[in-house]
Amino acid sequence: MDQHEGRSVLHLFLPPAANPSCVGHLVEHLCENILTPRIRWKSVADRAEIINDTVTSDPNINVVVPCLIQYPSHHYHSSSDRPATLSTDVMKQIGLVTGTHLYSLANAGPAEARYLARVVVSASHRALANTELRLIEGMWPFARERSERWFTEQFAMSADSLVSFSLPMAEVRACKAELAELVRTWSEKWRAAFPVEQARNASAGDLKRAALLVLSRVTPGAPSLYGFSRLSPEEEREFRRVLFENNLDMLLHRICYWSDGRRNLLEIVDRLEFELDQLLPDAHIARTASGSLVENKRIELDLKALLFVADHLIRGGYLAAE
Repeated sequence: MDQHEGRSVLHLFLPPAANPSCVGHLVEHLCENILTPRIRWKSVADRAEIINDTVTSDPNINVVVPCLIQYPSHHYHSSSDRPATLSTDVMKQIGLVTGTHLYSLANAGPAEARYLARVVVSASHRALANTELRLIEGMWPFARERSERWFTEQFAMSADSLVSFSLPMAEVRACKAELAELVRTWSEKWRAAFPVEQARNASAGDLKRAALLVLSRVTPGAPSLYGFSRLSPEEEREFRRVLFENNLDMLLHRICYWSDGRRNLLEIVDRLEFELDQLLPDAHIARTASGSLVENKRIELDLKALLFVADHLIRGGYLAAE
């Protein structure tokens, strides 16, 4: 797509937070080093509810596939999408990025895996640096200990993915230790800038039930927004109302992603709120299920709404309560 013709931006949809991987960090690294300044691009959070190219990144399937897509565009999925609106230069550079990405991973041995490990470490430094700016601005919504847990887990999961590309386990453990120390030092340095932890706005009954509700997967994949099994038309209307009014349409599949038979719903919600924080800056992308734009609501999710959705996922046969 000619970006001038389409007024488009190349979006890199990264792997989901429940299954972060070095393959996402690598394609981001290649975009930074291969794409020329004439090509507008940005990394964004996974949107498997509308970008179905990435559904195999589900931890249950674990075929992690980042996605490059010029979206939105004036010519996207329209009759004006024809050779005259294409750019051979853009196609050549995107082809170079994807070809290099695929060949690098397919040909990876210990030396290439060590390079990937440094790419993961570099991406982790960048994530913390971006968070520092928000801390200075007073725009980071999460308390210190909670933030430290999130980044430590995310970076460790990314490092774990290096095993698939021939990095010896001793070096994986060393990478994880390096990243954990990075987060600990960073958290201590910025201690005074973090907001104070706030009590969750939920009833005692909902908090207790969510803490006891441990969820596990039943189906290989996550459900689609387009038709939910075992609901009457009236029930489906109410289900979709709760989803859209609470930004849970973007998080429906992610609830399943985090349900591993060990985490309770409160622990899942804790992670979903970090994901929502990643999603909202790019929420100008419309919901294709309703045509409406995502409203920039508060980061704290409504626990009662989450319990309602979890009950429907259990009833629909997608999740089981342990």
